[in-house]
Order: sequence, then C-alpha cells, then structure tokens
Amino acid sequence: MSRDCYYVPRKPVRARIAVGACRFIGTLAPVSGEEEAQELIQAVRKEFPDATHHAYALSIGCGASLIERCHDDGEPALTAGAPMLQVFKGAGLSDLVMVGTRYFGGVKLGIGGLTRAYSACARACLEQAELAEKEKRFKFNLAVGYEHLGAVLRYLEGCGGGIIGIEYGEQAAVTATLPHDRAEKARADFLELTRGQGCWKVLEEEVWVLREE
Repeated sequence: MSRDCYYVPRKPVRARIAVGACRFIGTLAPVSGEEEAQELIQAVRKEFPDATHHAYALSIGCGASLIERCHDDGEPALTAGAPMLQVFKGAGLSDLVMVGTRYFGGVKLGIGGLTRAYSACARACLEQAELAEKEKRFKFNLAVGYEHLGAVLRYLEGCGGGIIGIEYGEQAAVTATLPHDRAEKARADFLELTRGQGCWKVLEEEVWVLREE
C-alpha cells in the first residue's frame, strides 16, 4: 500500500464458499472509522446468530495513521482475522471491514485448512468488490485573469487536476486539487501560464480524494 494512495471498496459485497463440510459467508464493506466497523460486525452477528464463528479484520487509513485490527472469534490464533487482513493488505486496500462467518460442518479443517479457508473467503469478496482509488492530494485556490483561464483549466485537466469549483468575479477563482507530489511543479507552471499575474494559495496540504476505477 502506497503512502499516497490506496484502494477502497465502493459498496458492501457478500460471498459464500464451502470448504469441506464447512460453510463460510464473507461480508466486506467500506468504513470510515472503527465505530462504523464495529456496528457492521454486530449487524452480521445478528443476521447469522447461529453461526459458529464471526472472525473479522479491519483496516482504516494508511501510513502513520493506519489502524488495523483482527479477531479470530474463538478460532485458533492467527487462523482467521489475520489471513483475511493479509489478503487486503496485499491488494493495497484499506478503509474496510471484513467479517468471515463460519458454520462448522462437523469435520475440523486444521490450522492450515482454516488459514486457507478464511483467506479464500476474503479473496472471494475481493473478486466481487468494485474499487475506487483514494489518493492524497493538496487543495488550492487560483486567482486568474479571464485571458488565462482557458489555459489554466486545460493544464489542470492534462495533469490530473480535480476542479472543485470556479467563482466568477473581477478574476476567476478556481478551487482544485492535484496529486501531492506535483505541488512545486504545478505552482511554477501556473505562474508561467499567467505570466506571473495569477495568485496561488494552498488551502489544505493534505486531502484524500476518491477516484473511481
């Protein structure tokens, strides 16, 4: 998972798999915080109250702010929550909770079998998930004369800028975002495009923006 971008599920998905005589139901959902994740975990428990186990894994944010939790819910240690978490880490995903619900079929799967089964349950959910990229950007405002507005907008479009809004007054005030690593070059290019007459102001050094795949 990059420090500047990662993927998130756009909406909840559910997958069912059978491993031996055991049935697994995987529930994957996007979340923005631990409280929301715990609410979903409890909702799944209520939906399947007769299940043997409800293991889970959650991941929120990235880099220094990354939060990861996993719980085996009575399965042998590190055979349920951790394998599911590893599937999503390997795919560069975060801002999610995954609940692996298991119905015991009467035959034990063993340590290796459980690890593979919960991993397969997570992969089945991942295969169904619609993903969006979440990218770290900076947010800024450009005050620009109308004679330069077209060139500035074309520049932003060409380098992946996201235009939030434009206010029209004596000058055009453009609020936009760009990938975090393009700040210095974009500022220099903007001054060149406006022949030094435009005004550049950074509004937020770090904002996270969703980009649909």
